[in-house]
Amino acid sequence: MRRGNDRSVIFGVLFKKIYGLFKKYTLAISVFLSALAYFILSSSNGKVSSVLAMFIYGIAVSIIFPFLVISATDIAGNARKSQTFIISIVTSSTYLGQFCSVFYISIIAGIANTELSRALFNITAYVLAALCIVLIVISFFYKKEISNSTGTIPETEFKNV
Repeated sequence: MRRGNDRSVIFGVLFKKIYGLFKKYTLAISVFLSALAYFILSSSNGKVSSVLAMFIYGIAVSIIFPFLVISATDIAGNARKSQTFIISIVTSSTYLGQFCSVFYISIIAGIANTELSRALFNITAYVLAALCIVLIVISFFYKKEISNSTGTIPETEFKNV
C-alpha cells in the first residue's frame, strides 16, 4: 500500500511536466496508457508483464485524476466552497465508476458471450483505444487549456520546470 502512495506522490508531482509536454492532449495520453496497459494485460503470460501493465495503468491514473480535479475546479471558479464540493463530486464519481465497472464488464461479457478474463481485458482495451481517438479529435478542436483557481496556467510556467 505504501509503495502505491509513494508512486502517486511522484507522478502527482510529474503531472505538471506531463501536462507541459502534452497540454490539451493530456487526457487522451492517459487513456492511451490505460488502453496499452489493458492490451498488455490481455496478452500477459507471466508476472513481469502483469506488473508492467499495472505500472503503466498506475501512471495513467496518476495523470487522469489530477487532470480531472484541475478541470473541475476550473468549472467551479474561485469560490472555495464550490471547489471543495466539485472535488468531492469528482472523487465520488471516480469511486462510483470503479464500483460499477464490475457490472458494466459483466454486461459486455454477456453481449460478447465470453467470461474469459483475457477477452474482457481485450474488449476494455479496444473501448479505451476508441475513447482515446475520440479524445484526440475533441482535443484537436478544443482551444482552452486547463487552469487553476487563479486563472489559466501559462505555458511559460512549464518551460522553467
